[in-house]
Amino acid sequence: MINYLLNFVLTALATGGAVVVSQYIGRKEKDQACNAASQLITVTTIISSGIMLFVILFHKPTLRILFGSVEDDVMAAAITYFVISGLSYPFFGIYNSCAALFRSMEKSHITMNVSDECFHYHESDLSIGRMRFSSVSLKFSPGTEK
Repeated sequence: MINYLLNFVLTALATGGAVVVSQYIGRKEKDQACNAASQLITVTTIISSGIMLFVILFHKPTLRILFGSVEDDVMAAAITYFVISGLSYPFFGIYNSCAALFRSMEKSHITMNVSDECFHYHESDLSIGRMRFSSVSLKFSPGTEK
């Protein structure tokens, strides 16, 4: 719930900054466009890092306000998830800002290529994991011991 809200805020920030950069690019003001792009990355980094620090420092009170009293196991899992998500906010914000800037420069293929490479990297990790898991499961599957 709160992750969606924060992701939308960071996406909106990136999109708004990219609109400003696009206006400068359209007017052929390269120096202003570079300055605005730099400001976008800086502001996004500062805001998303601030959100991350808030999540790390105030995760328990925030979750207590949102969910009230829940079982200890549920709260422990929620805290773990919320803190790990919080650590990702600066990276998510910077990625969104860079993707928006590449779209402004009509180079959206760059972010698509990066996403494609990441997908294939993780896909190969999963394949290796499946091979390891299948060899372990074959080795220890019931009925194969003699």
